[in-house]
Amino acid sequence: AAFSAGLDSFYTALTYEEERPLDGLLYLHGYEARPKDDQLLYMLLPGVKAAAVSLGKRLLLVEGNFWPVVLDLFGRHMYSGLAMLATIGHAMNSQVSRLVLPASYDEEHEGADWASLSAFAPLLGSEGLIVEQHGALTRTEKVSRVATSDAARRWLRVCWSRDGKNYNCGRCHKCVRTMVNLELAGVAERFTTFPSRLDLQLVTRMRGDVPEYAYSIRE
Repeated sequence: AAFSAGLDSFYTALTYEEERPLDGLLYLHGYEARPKDDQLLYMLLPGVKAAAVSLGKRLLLVEGNFWPVVLDLFGRHMYSGLAMLATIGHAMNSQVSRLVLPASYDEEHEGADWASLSAFAPLLGSEGLIVEQHGALTRTEKVSRVATSDAARRWLRVCWSRDGKNYNCGRCHKCVRTMVNLELAGVAERFTTFPSRLDLQLVTRMRGDVPEYAYSIRE
């Protein structure tokens, strides 16, 4: 299963295991940050590795040059998540026969522009590789399950800041929306991966058409 130590991937790592075993977790360096961004990788990797160990899974670290080859040409929306990770699965076909990709959205808000439709995932497979998407639920629903995991409480990482300084900055839109869901679920105090409690001033500056998904923080 693809794994970034984020909410979606933690949920898949925890709940897919209840359905069938996962042989390992795959972390892709080169998507959130450019491949040569070693400072960010060295800051993130210990947490990702510790999370995998806590979950009892081996971690496969893959580095890809997606930024210059694909993302800068087509943009994140046209070649995001599913297609990118499926590409890695095919490249590792001798080691991987089934690739599980955590869903970013629930079924009601699946975004075709992000290539995140559950029905789309199997089309990226082949005779030698099964590709499937897992966990099309709301983030609030996922938080309730992930909060029971000690590994998630210690190593959850959702931050979109790429300065290589903070595991979670607590101020970017991904941090704030996750902290909001932790508060709504009544489990915020269980998570030690955020630098401070939720700043309500940041919440008032969030905007978007779909509250859980499509918002950013106004500068």
